[in-house]
Amino acid sequence: MLGITLLTGAMHAHAELEVLGRDAGAAPATALVGELLSRFAQPLDNAPRQTWTIPDIREDAAFPIASDLKPSVRETGVLKVDVPLVRPICVIGNDRISRNWLSRNRARLIEMGAACMLVQVRDRPELEDIRRSARPLTVQAAPFDDLARRLGVRNIPILLVGS
Repeated sequence: MLGITLLTGAMHAHAELEVLGRDAGAAPATALVGELLSRFAQPLDNAPRQTWTIPDIREDAAFPIASDLKPSVRETGVLKVDVPLVRPICVIGNDRISRNWLSRNRARLIEMGAACMLVQVRDRPELEDIRRSARPLTVQAAPFDDLARRLGVRNIPILLVGS
């Protein structure tokens, strides 16, 4: 688990720091968030990039990724977030409901230029299987529960659309 510190409040010299977690492997949030967003900011006509560029951080170290978010057919939807997103982000798990939703909506997600955040995955083979089924969409495995709580998200799959 990575420790992440986020800057909250107005961007000025007296902004407050909020510590979301700590451990010996803590890394600056700016580097992690920047890397995640750079994956989603690729030009739409290029193939998805699937490699880490931050030194000493490997995708393999993240497994397994678990989540308190529950798969739900009835609670699936679109959430407009008050954050400028480069592109829409679908949040999915490795469950039957998320996989079916991804399959049914894949063409529309490609048209929208969406990227996918996989919040429940056991290992690299499972991640690669979902990436194959989602091509050419970018699929990135990452924890999401802290942000989900802040956004009021309780269920997956969901599509996040920026303001």
